Amino acid sequence: MVIEVGFMCWSKVLGSYLYTRFPATRFIPLAVFLAAAGLAASPPAHISHWLLAATLALTLTLQFRLWDDIADRDHDRETHPTRVLCHTRNIKPFINAAAALFVLNGALLAWHHAHSPKPIAYLVLCTCLFAWYRLRPIASQAGLLNSQLVLLKYPVIAWLIGVPATDTDLALLLSCLFSVYLIFIIFELLDDHSLRQLTGATFSLAASIGLLVFVWAFIAVWNRPYTGPLFWVVWSIIIIATLAAGLSAFSKIKRQPATGAGHSFFIVGLLAYLAVAIENSL
Repeated sequence: MVIEVGFMCWSKVLGSYLYTRFPATRFIPLAVFLAAAGLAASPPAHISHWLLAATLALTLTLQFRLWDDIADRDHDRETHPTRVLCHTRNIKPFINAAAALFVLNGALLAWHHAHSPKPIAYLVLCTCLFAWYRLRPIASQAGLLNSQLVLLKYPVIAWLIGVPATDTDLALLLSCLFSVYLIFIIFELLDDHSLRQLTGATFSLAASIGLLVFVWAFIAVWNRPYTGPLFWVVWSIIIIATLAAGLSAFSKIKRQPATGAGHSFFIVGLLAYLAVAIENSL
C-alpha cells in the first residue's frame, strides 16, 4: 500500500513538472519547428517521416529540458524557487525519467537511422552535455557562455531527426541548422531578463539578428527560387519580418518581464523552412 501511494505521489510530481516546464501548447509547435528545420533541405515524400521527426524532436527536447533542469537545480533555487525540481527533496524519479528518455531516444534513433552515424552523434552530444554540466564553473551557470553553449543542442536535434539523404545540399542544411541556433539565442536573450542585463547581451542580440538576416538572404540566393516570382516575394517577406521583429525586440529589451518578442522569430523561421522544403520538393 505504501509503494502504491508513493508511486501515485511521484506520478503527480512528474505530471506537475510536465505541466509547468513542458506544456504541450509550447513544445508541440517547437517540435514541428525543429522537424521543419531538419527536413527542409531534403524533404521526405511521406507524411509518416514528418510525424516521426516531430515525435523525435518532442522526446529529445523533453530529455534535454529535464537534463537542464536537473543540472541547474541549485542555481534555480535562487532564481526560480517555485519550480517543481527546486522544492522537491528527492529527485531520484526525475533522474530515472531522464535516464529512461536517454535510452528511449537512443533506441528510436538507432531504429530510424540504422545505417547512419546519427546514433553515435547522439551519444557524443549526450556525453558532451553531461561533461559540461559536471565540469562547468559554478559562476558560469548564469552567464552568456553557458546559455549559448547549451543551446547548441537544438540545431543538433534538428540534424538528428532529419532523414539521411545522399543528395542533401550540405550548404543549405548547415544554413538551416545555423539559423535554428541563432533563433534560440535570440529567444533566450529576449525571454530571460537576467541574461539581457549581462555585459555583451545587447551585442549578442544584435549580432544574432544580423546573422539571421544574412542566413535568410544566403538561403534565398543559394536555393535559387526558379519556380517564379512568388518565392522571391516569400523570401523578401521573411527578411523584412526578421528585421521588423528585431526592431521590436530592441524597443523592449530593457523591460523587466519576459517580452514575448522572441516567439515571432520562430514563426518567421518556420515559414523559411517550409519555403525551403517546398522549393526542394518541386
